[in-house]
Amino acid sequence: MLTAASPPLASASAATVPPANRSPWAAHPALEQLSPGPMGLRVQQRCWPDLTALSGQADVALHWAQAPADGDWALGLLANPPAGARFDGQPVPADGLLVAPRALWRLVCPPGLAWQVVVVHQALLAPLWQQLYHKPLAAWLSEPMLLATTPARAQALRHLHQATLALPQPGLQQRDALLAEWIEAIPERVTPDASRARRSARELVQQARQQVLQHPAQPCTLPDLSRQLATSPKRLATSFQAHLGLPPAAYFRLARLQGVRRALQQADPGDTRGVHDIAAQWGFWHFGDLAALYRKWFGELPSATLAAARAGTPTTQGLGR
Repeated sequence: MLTAASPPLASASAATVPPANRSPWAAHPALEQLSPGPMGLRVQQRCWPDLTALSGQADVALHWAQAPADGDWALGLLANPPAGARFDGQPVPADGLLVAPRALWRLVCPPGLAWQVVVVHQALLAPLWQQLYHKPLAAWLSEPMLLATTPARAQALRHLHQATLALPQPGLQQRDALLAEWIEAIPERVTPDASRARRSARELVQQARQQVLQHPAQPCTLPDLSRQLATSPKRLATSFQAHLGLPPAAYFRLARLQGVRRALQQADPGDTRGVHDIAAQWGFWHFGDLAALYRKWFGELPSATLAAARAGTPTTQGLGR
């Protein structure tokens, strides 16, 4: 999976939470930048045993694809989602509840979109669900879903979530109260939707990403990629637009550009490769075009990124560290 390093996230309670109880989501958010400019990522978090609460916003469009730890569930709300916000290939309506039970979290965020998320282990979630509803955790909660909740419920949840994050030392009682509010926002029953078609499109996008990014120096055309995946160019393009908000060609060009940036940032003084060498490994052969595109997206030339990395003073523009 294409992931990107990002600024460390601050946690006021990190010192009191054993490392085993901290969510890998908080330490390593898997983000891809989908629009140019400095990322401007701002995140608050609070960690308890078996639950992490997050609140965040970025200045650029992002694709957030996060694999959960074993047994983890993710629940989320967006603040007034504009057109372009998509969860698991679906447009996110106002007050839509995002649920990823033990499954990959896939969220496309337009620039400036704020989100609130809790990541909870099933060992904590299941008993509280049983206590609230007097029955086991709903069997239909088996894959990512976009659920409807009421505006009043969503507003109360947003308020409690932010208020809990703002507390100086919230304890387990506050953790359980917050989780109960999230659980009560989930409907007890849901009519099955067209999840099979979404799952098929999701798998197609993942196969295409793996196929192209395994050989980044050899850019592949849409017809060629469609033949390799035994699908039509139209279906492949539709799947990418639904799940990533971009056509395949635009997405893969951006993915290769971010591959160049990561390679430049990770260069050390003993690495003798130049910008041209690294760029060629990611399928960029015309340095002038690369330099202009790179500067548009990250606010600096690739040579500046490489020089800063070798000097041990990495830059903070755009996507990266």
